[in-house]
Amino acid sequence: MAGRLPDRRRWVGAVVLATGDRAWSSPPLVVASSMRRRLLGLRPWSLGHGMLIAGAAVHGRGIAEPLGIVGLDRSGRVVATRRLVPGAALLLDGAALLVELPGAHPLPEVGVRLVARPMLARCRAV
Repeated sequence: MAGRLPDRRRWVGAVVLATGDRAWSSPPLVVASSMRRRLLGLRPWSLGHGMLIAGAAVHGRGIAEPLGIVGLDRSGRVVATRRLVPGAALLLDGAALLVELPGAHPLPEVGVRLVARPMLARCRAV
């Protein structure tokens, strides 16, 4: 994971991020392939999946539940983790990518490197 999102075709594959030893893994992540999808994020409910977003800032406007936020550098290393409550905003210094997770999902430890694993199922880009 070199800090780049998968290409912005009409259909994109969902990914799962995991540590090399698979001690931690994300739920399926939808790639925010458009500015509209990035702004909408996971609102109002995460419905058991997460989202992968390019950038270092995220807002909680319109969400109905807290979210877990993971900041990744360009190599896929976790630089910060935070909880985002409805209505708040976060800026994670040093992050090139952000992962929005359902609030109940555990967060990875800072410093671990996450690897993207494509899922077999495809999801429609929105």
